[in-house]
Amino acid sequence: MNRTSLTAILIAGASLLCGCPSMTTMGTARTLDQGETQFFVAPEYSRFSMGGQPLSEPTVEIGGRYGITDEVEVGARVWLPGYAVDTKIALLRSETEDSGWDLSVAPAVSYMGSMSGTAEGSGYELHVTTIYLPLLIGYNLGGGNSVVLGARLADQIWTTEDQEDTTANLLYIGSSLSFVWKVAEGIRIAPEVALAAPVVESVPGFGTDVGIGATLLQAGVAFIFGG
Repeated sequence: MNRTSLTAILIAGASLLCGCPSMTTMGTARTLDQGETQFFVAPEYSRFSMGGQPLSEPTVEIGGRYGITDEVEVGARVWLPGYAVDTKIALLRSETEDSGWDLSVAPAVSYMGSMSGTAEGSGYELHVTTIYLPLLIGYNLGGGNSVVLGARLADQIWTTEDQEDTTANLLYIGSSLSFVWKVAEGIRIAPEVALAAPVVESVPGFGTDVGIGATLLQAGVAFIFGG
């Protein structure tokens, strides 16, 4: 497989598999209180440009979170055709959600696949695994409202099952910004926008490239219940 074939597979996968990593928070930087549960539904739109070909994809994420302690929560989210498990660990937690700063890390892992198709006349199957390391910074504005800034690293592994079983590794850097509006007790609305780019691509047999020249834009609105 040459690099042109690999690029064609990655572009097709991004279009058909929604293979771009999720750079959105869909929540606050503050961990849930111990024993609290939260659910969310989030329609989203992603636009990915690679190899001069812009690709767009609407989707809907559904997820939930649970507070193990005041400083640690666990969660999961699903969308078509993938899923993710995550956690959130508080590094700094304000006394109340009405004022102060919240700082947390939210490591996660997701899987998307598999699918089949053709690239330049050859059949293939894709599996996409992504490991995330977000740093979330939240400022509480009062009344349960907050602004959340997220900085993210995402290491994504693409595995193709064809004659050569090629594996590609892409490192993304991105950030997100959201406003979490507490509409009523137990109900929040959180519009969010995120930007990211793959900065390193490593493929066995082809070496490592720095600066891929691709961009990812994601936007969505989370409807959050509970917590």
